[in-house]
Amino acid sequence: MKEKRILIAEDDISTGIMLFEYLTSKGYIAEVVKDGSEALVKYKENPTQVVITDIDMPVMDGNELIGHLKSFDISPVIFVTTSHKDPEMIIDIMKKGIYDYLLKPLYMGDLLLKLDRAFESFDLRRAFEISKREKIIRLENSLEWYRFEEKIQTRDIQSMGKNIFESLLTSFNQGSGFGGLVTLAGLMKSTAVKEGEYYKIKDDLFEMIMGNVVSAEKALQTFGDISKIGSGLHEPERVSIMNLYDIISERIKLLNSQISLRNHHVVVCDKNDFFNDLFIEINTDYFIKAFEEIIINSLKFSAAGSDILVLFFKQNEIISISVINDLPANQKDGKGVPIGYENLVLEPFFRLTKAVYSDYQTLDYGLGLTLVDKIVTKYGGKVSIGNINDYSDLKNGARVKVECTITFTIMSEE
Repeated sequence: MKEKRILIAEDDISTGIMLFEYLTSKGYIAEVVKDGSEALVKYKENPTQVVITDIDMPVMDGNELIGHLKSFDISPVIFVTTSHKDPEMIIDIMKKGIYDYLLKPLYMGDLLLKLDRAFESFDLRRAFEISKREKIIRLENSLEWYRFEEKIQTRDIQSMGKNIFESLLTSFNQGSGFGGLVTLAGLMKSTAVKEGEYYKIKDDLFEMIMGNVVSAEKALQTFGDISKIGSGLHEPERVSIMNLYDIISERIKLLNSQISLRNHHVVVCDKNDFFNDLFIEINTDYFIKAFEEIIINSLKFSAAGSDILVLFFKQNEIISISVINDLPANQKDGKGVPIGYENLVLEPFFRLTKAVYSDYQTLDYGLGLTLVDKIVTKYGGKVSIGNINDYSDLKNGARVKVECTITFTIMSEE
C-alpha cells in the first residue's frame, strides 16, 4: 500500500500534537515542525504529498512557506489552518493555489473527508506534470523518432508479417472464439449420438459451444465496427468537453465489475468550468466504445490494486484525454511498451503478449486498439501510446508507466 505522508507546520504545540496523534491513528505518516523554515528543510529532505500549515508562525510564516512549496516542479497539496474568519483574507489565501483552508478550532471529521480527495488530487497533479514533461521530452527527441521511423520503413517486411500472423494464430487458438469452436466441433463430431433425425450431445459440451459462439459473435461485431467506421456509416455530432467528461464518468461507473476484478481504482481529474466552452465533433456511441477499450486495456496490463488515472489537457487548440497506468507486477523490470512498438500496437492482430484475459470478457485478437485508432482518426483525432517515466519517488528512482492519449482539435465557435 502506498504511504500517505503529511507534513504539519504549526507553532501552537497543542494543535500540532492533536493533529499528529489524530492523523497517525488513522494510518497516515505525519511529522510536526514549529515554523515554515523548519518545514521547508524537512520537505526538501523528504517531500510529502500533503502539507498542513498555519499562516501566523515565527521565522517563516505560512504565506512564505506556500510560495516556496509552489516553486517545486510537483508541489504538494496544501491545507491552511487559520483562526481568521475574514472573507477577504480567506479569498487571498485561496488565490495562492492552496487546496483548502481549515478554520480553528479544527473539526477532525471534516479534515479526514478532505484528505481522501487531497491524496487523489496529488496523484492527478503529479501525473499531469509528468505527462506534460514527457511530451516536451518527446518533442525534443523527435529527431530520434524520425530516425527510427526511417528504420521501420526499411525493415524486413517478411518478419513483420510473420509476427502478425503468429499473433493471429495464437489469438484464434487460445481461450474461446473461433479456435475453440473448431476444437469443440471436432469433439462434438466424435461424441454425438444420432437418434433418428437428431444428434444427442452432452449438455456441458453444448454450453461450451454456445459460450464460444458468443465470443465469435463479439469478434465479428468488432470487425463490423471497424468496417462501419471505414465506410462512414455513422453520424458525428458537436459535443462539449463537459458532456464528454460526464459520459466518461458514467461509463467508468458501469465498468465497476471489471475495475473490481483486481481491486483497481479509476481516478478522473476534476471538472473545469472551461469544459463548457470547448467542443469537438465526434459520434458519442463510437467514442464510448473507444474509451471503454482503452480503460479495459489499462486494467489488463497494470499492477493489481493500482490506480488508473484519467486526465484532461488543453493546449492551444488541442484537447487531450490521457489514461495512465502502472506496469503489472511481472513487468516491473520490463519496458512497458518497447521503443519502436508505439505505432505497431495499433495495428490489427498485433499483440505484445500471448496472455488471454478471459475474466474481462473482451477479445484478445489484437483488435481493440485498432478499433480505437479507427474511431479517433475518423474524426480527425490521433491516438498515441507509450511509456512515461515517473520520477516522483525520490527513494526508489524512476518508475515506468504507460500512457494512452487521444487528442482532438477543438472546434471553432459558430
